[in-house]
This record gives sequence, C-alpha cells and structure tokens, in this order.
Amino acid sequence: MTSRPPRPRVLLIDDNALVLKATARMLRRAYQVTAVSAASYALDLLAAGERFDAIVCDVEMPRLKGWDLYRRARLADPDIASRIVRQRRRSCAADGSHHSAAEYASR
Repeated sequence: MTSRPPRPRVLLIDDNALVLKATARMLRRAYQVTAVSAASYALDLLAAGERFDAIVCDVEMPRLKGWDLYRRARLADPDIASRIVRQRRRSCAADGSHHSAAEYASR
C-alpha cells in the first residue's frame, strides 16, 4: 500500500466566526487547515515554530490587522511573505457587485 504525501498546511486567520468556519471547511477538502480567530494567535503559532505552506489572512480585523501580521511574519521569516494571501471580507467586482472572499474562492 502506498502512503499519500502529506497535504499542504494552511494557516487561516479571520475574526468572523462564520467566515472562518466556512472557509476552513472549504479549504479542508485539499489542505490541512489550522484556523484561528486573531492575528496574535497566528503569530504565537509561528513563534512556536509551526510552519505552514500558506497563510490566508483577513485584512480587516480588530487589534492586530492582517497587514500588521504580514509585516511581523515577514520580519521573522522573509520566505513566508510570498505565501501569505490577504483577504477582505467584502470586495467589489468590476460590475459593482459584492462577494465575500469565501464566495470568490469557491468559484
């Protein structure tokens, strides 16, 4: 029997519980997901030596913003900067409609 290669690890950060749960459920189809509700928790994981293949982070969060997480993570590990995806809860499409990041990712 051949063992499967390990699934890529994704760190997901969003302060909105519904968005966090829905996005994690969608990503778990293909990735090993660690989901946290605050950028400070994500930084704690990274400081503890946890390594991820990608990081998906909400930009607009209370206290520590997604951009701040990006800057701090990049200082700690410059290689991680190219693997951080920053998302906004709502974004405007060219036609003026609004969609959540989870809706875009499912398309």
